[in-house]
Amino acid sequence: MSMVALAWLAAVHGWSSIPLGCALVLAITGLVPGRWGDWLWPMLRLGGWAVVPMAILFLPIILFPSAFYPWVGAGDLPAFKAAWLTPLFFAFRAVLVFAVPLTLLLFSRARPAMALAAAAAIVLSLTNSLAGVDWAQSVKVDFHSSIFGLLALSGQMLAGLCLALLLTPKLTDSGDKWPGSLLLAALLLWAYLHAMQFIVIWSADLPEEVSWYLARMGPWLPLTIGLYVIQGAVPIFALLSPRVRNNGRWLRIIAALTLVMRPVESAWLILPALGVPTVAGILAFAGFALLVPIAACALMLCGRRWLYDEKGINSSDKTNAAPASGNTSRGR
Repeated sequence: MSMVALAWLAAVHGWSSIPLGCALVLAITGLVPGRWGDWLWPMLRLGGWAVVPMAILFLPIILFPSAFYPWVGAGDLPAFKAAWLTPLFFAFRAVLVFAVPLTLLLFSRARPAMALAAAAAIVLSLTNSLAGVDWAQSVKVDFHSSIFGLLALSGQMLAGLCLALLLTPKLTDSGDKWPGSLLLAALLLWAYLHAMQFIVIWSADLPEEVSWYLARMGPWLPLTIGLYVIQGAVPIFALLSPRVRNNGRWLRIIAALTLVMRPVESAWLILPALGVPTVAGILAFAGFALLVPIAACALMLCGRRWLYDEKGINSSDKTNAAPASGNTSRGR
């Protein structure tokens, strides 16, 4: 396990929270009625398809787990952890994490129906939490936190919502105030869960749990402060102002900042497991954090082009088909 390997894990873990969160929020739009779901579901569905390239980028972690996790080959684990943390079972759960949102996208061409949304929300809440517990928490194999899965879910929902808000055109032109209120609620949930984990661990004062936070002090303290200030305090206090909360431009700025902070939070969760940061590790993470979204977008474009080539569809066909479909709908 090296800092460079953990840098790749942190980058993939951080960016994968966006499509996983898009799928989870998409399921919620089928459960909670209102205009907000009508506005957001197309962008949530679009962002959810990034789960496919993220699954491809996660393959090195599945194929070579010993480079990323200390529990591979460890013989001193408790019975349950020894059974849970095996490479084959870890790979199976990782496949579930990516397969469940993909199944939702394949079966929902629009805002999901109530029955599908309910089933998807339950299953996604379970599988998406594995992305936090399996991929991040198990880097420090002796650390325990019952809130860690909820932390992962809150970060994913925040990421999915921010992508949808960022891509939705004319966000506040209709005078609706729900976009800013929804973003503020998601940020408050994320901050609340982080605070609760810290308070519970501080009050219990168990060495193996306290040491997890101590590892994020010292040389990692600037990253800790930056995460809670840039991802937490600044956007939350900014959104308390109606002038910011009801302004589409400011909402997009906060949403973009939140998306950028997704791999940063993953770095905070994962990289301190190896102790003191190194220049090579920091540079590797910065490079991977830039490379992963570029590679994901390239894979999506290649897949889209391959799909159209396989079906014999070209750009001129799509251009000619669009007005025809629009005229048909108006005629109806």
